[in-house]
Amino acid sequence: MKGTNTAKVLAMGIAFVIALGVLPLVLADDNFINPSVSVYISPSGYPTSIYPSQYHFIPGDSVEVNLQNTNDGQDGEDDIYDIIVLPNGDNDWADRVKIIDDLALDDDGMASEDIDGTTTENLRDGCYDVYVGRGDWIQNSGDDTGTGIDNWYDRDLNAFCIKLYTIQAETASKGYIPGDTVRVFYSVVSLKDGSLVSEDTFPGLSFDDLEWGVWSEDGETHEESENLDESSGFFEFKVSNSGTTSGWYWVGIFANGTFGDEREDQKWLAANQWPNDFTIGDLDLTVSADRQIYQLDSVVQVTVVTFVDGTTVPEPEVEVEIEIMEGTGTGADPISGYGGEFLSDAAGKVEYVFSLPDSDFDEDMTYTARASVKKWLKEDTDDDTFDIKAGGRTIAVDMIFNEEVYTSGDTIQIDVQTALPTGASGVSAYSLRIRAGTQTMWQEVSSSNIFTYDIPENFEGRLDFQVNVYNPDGDLGQDSDYKYVRHVVVLINAEPQLYSTGQTITANYQLISNRVEANEERYYFYIVTDPVGNIVLEGEVVSTAKTGSFQYTVPDVAASYYNFRVVANVEIIVGSDKYRVSEDAVDQVYRISGYDLEITVDNAAVSPGDRVTIHYEITPRGDEGLPDKFNFNYGMSNGQVFTWQSDSASGDIFYTIPSGVNEGDVDFYVSAWDGDWNWVGGADEVLRIQESPNPFEFVRLGDVPLISVILLILVILLIIIMLFRRPSAAPPKEEPELGPPAEEAPPPEEAAPMEDAGPLSINCKSCGAAIEITTSKRPIEVMCPSCGETEMVE
Repeated sequence: MKGTNTAKVLAMGIAFVIALGVLPLVLADDNFINPSVSVYISPSGYPTSIYPSQYHFIPGDSVEVNLQNTNDGQDGEDDIYDIIVLPNGDNDWADRVKIIDDLALDDDGMASEDIDGTTTENLRDGCYDVYVGRGDWIQNSGDDTGTGIDNWYDRDLNAFCIKLYTIQAETASKGYIPGDTVRVFYSVVSLKDGSLVSEDTFPGLSFDDLEWGVWSEDGETHEESENLDESSGFFEFKVSNSGTTSGWYWVGIFANGTFGDEREDQKWLAANQWPNDFTIGDLDLTVSADRQIYQLDSVVQVTVVTFVDGTTVPEPEVEVEIEIMEGTGTGADPISGYGGEFLSDAAGKVEYVFSLPDSDFDEDMTYTARASVKKWLKEDTDDDTFDIKAGGRTIAVDMIFNEEVYTSGDTIQIDVQTALPTGASGVSAYSLRIRAGTQTMWQEVSSSNIFTYDIPENFEGRLDFQVNVYNPDGDLGQDSDYKYVRHVVVLINAEPQLYSTGQTITANYQLISNRVEANEERYYFYIVTDPVGNIVLEGEVVSTAKTGSFQYTVPDVAASYYNFRVVANVEIIVGSDKYRVSEDAVDQVYRISGYDLEITVDNAAVSPGDRVTIHYEITPRGDEGLPDKFNFNYGMSNGQVFTWQSDSASGDIFYTIPSGVNEGDVDFYVSAWDGDWNWVGGADEVLRIQESPNPFEFVRLGDVPLISVILLILVILLIIIMLFRRPSAAPPKEEPELGPPAEEAPPPEEAAPMEDAGPLSINCKSCGAAIEITTSKRPIEVMCPSCGETEMVE
């Protein structure tokens, strides 16, 4: 009984000591050196696009505080720690907002505990520091000496913030000059999901306290602060004309409080100092002609760009006066009729174009394009100069190489072809430079347009060619090109490029090199692979020939394509040394696939309101079958598009020409997809829209227009008629058969003598020429073939 009372007294004593904070409440192992502990906060996980921090939380969120100790060892103290949370920048123990007492590390040196949502509800609109100390630190009031907390192991300053919402804001432009109006767009949004805040969804927010203001370097307000009655919108203020452009400015937006209220949320935009959200500077400009040298009658474009000094931000609506002047500097004289007054556009740009007639401009003279700009109280001027020369025109140049492929040791021949400007003098010099990377391989100036260059036997890589062409007028032409050089070049060509099952593909290869001895054995390895990379054919050829071939027969189950690769392994000679090198080449062939869509229309000449029948037919190009379903789009190119589905590869589509459609030739198209909307094909026909079309003009028999068939029939009939009308030779008379003697007929009566038919020709009464008469008909009117007079012959 006595022992029991003693145990009770002991337990009560320990509890009393713990309550006083002399001993920690939690017992833990001693596996780590205590002062080495670190404290940190787990990220919130909210989008950084809304607020650029991983450690901002919403009131009511739990905030996880973590401890970690990686310094293994024993220091005679249990691995237990106290944590204190204070407002950021406040190290007064009395202002603590949260304590975590006796947090023990696990066997991995880790520990964590949440600051619950009930606590964070009362921590809004603030940021906080987290301190960690020894296990009896809280019991000793953080060793507060009156000037701050002491003896902490680690701290995380500004470790986390509690915010209900945030303010997003930016200026419409990143640069302004004094006198400009600055527009600021703003939004007050949820830190969690970016939605706009309102007094209903965010209790405690009052738009009566949402305001903005502008402060300058001297602390004076440039614009009276104003209240904002919406959670999203914009406001404007004007930069004073007399304002300095070297000082700084701040634009502040405040919500849930007024300026100076420590519980507000605020957004500052800085001008002319970090982070320099926008700049207020002087007005600046650039003037540039599109060239520095022109010829008479050339066209000049002068571009003026106005912008905020120190930035690339364009300044719009600036008054720009452009002058074209003879001479330079202060002695330049304006040329009448050129230049003018303009206003820069939204990009701060003015483009002025003019020509250089010989009536106003002279050769071998320098001229000035001057621009003077003004806006508000800011002004500036800038010049650009250009010259007029007799030459300076462009010579068209093209380098023609003797080969497309070169190998080490080859000779390159270049034919430099030129086309001179009209009236230009002939070419005086050609300048060629050949480079390999940063190394100059060859440089030559010649009066001839033909260059030769011997590629070094040990060179392999890229050669860059640059040629300049000159003439006495000062005209210039340029061209550039490049060629790759290798010790060995291998070419391969597989035919046919499109195959079907069972077809044999032949691959012809060629080795190009002058570094390989003529009788040297060449090892060729060939490989054929399918799209997955599986080898379907491989082999080796040992030969002294530079060309060869191999074949592959496509199986019944064909891949969509095959890669034909040949590798040449040869020994080359470079100087007195020999090297073995390998080069390869690849060609690709494809299975015949896809479909052909053909359409025909029953009548290509139609009127609005006519019904047109379009016959379609889909045929596969290769061995693959047809889809079981088709989707069609059809219509006129300038009209509505219709859709239709069918399970047939051929059939008819019906279409009514809409009323009000314009007359003329119009494309009618049909596009087809399979049931999964994979492309099948497309086709089109031309419809001629007419109010009263010729019914025969577009009617066809097969592919032949009906009108052509009718004309052909008429021609054939005409030929037949002409053949029947042609006179034929009379058949020979037959001798009468002999019969019994007939009775003697009485003698015929004596015929009266015929009248004289007259002469066969007569003389013209007018000119005396003979007129031939070929008929016995009398009287007759005849015409003289010489004078054309007519007369009667009785």
